[in-house]
Amino acid sequence: AIAEAMEDPDPLVRELATFTTIQLHRFRAMRFADLDAAHQAVQVLARINHPAVIPALIEIVEKPRIGYVQEEGQAVNKENGPSRMIALLRLVEWHTAEAQNAIRALTFDRDEHIVKAAKRALELFPGPWTGPIKSAKRTG
Repeated sequence: AIAEAMEDPDPLVRELATFTTIQLHRFRAMRFADLDAAHQAVQVLARINHPAVIPALIEIVEKPRIGYVQEEGQAVNKENGPSRMIALLRLVEWHTAEAQNAIRALTFDRDEHIVKAAKRALELFPGPWTGPIKSAKRTG
């Protein structure tokens, strides 16, 4: 119901629903030990087309953590690398100075895939990042 309110004709309702959805999914992405559920929350955040989501994506990408996933009927410990990669890629699309600073810091990350993606993003988009590179509407 909250996500549906993000499309409400009333701008106040839309804004409140958007901020609530961001915080709800940020909490799930950062606190759930079940990384499958946390990953779903990151996917929802990546679809939200509102600048308020940028700090949540930065928090996700900056904080590697361990949780569990279900594999062959068993809980197996894993890292949240796939979720962090989604957040990184979405930050590149947001293309803000704040996102660029976070991605610069990732060039020293412990995950080699994150390091490679961060370096590539900075190579592809040198210079100051001043706003979204893609204006396609995304929703939660």
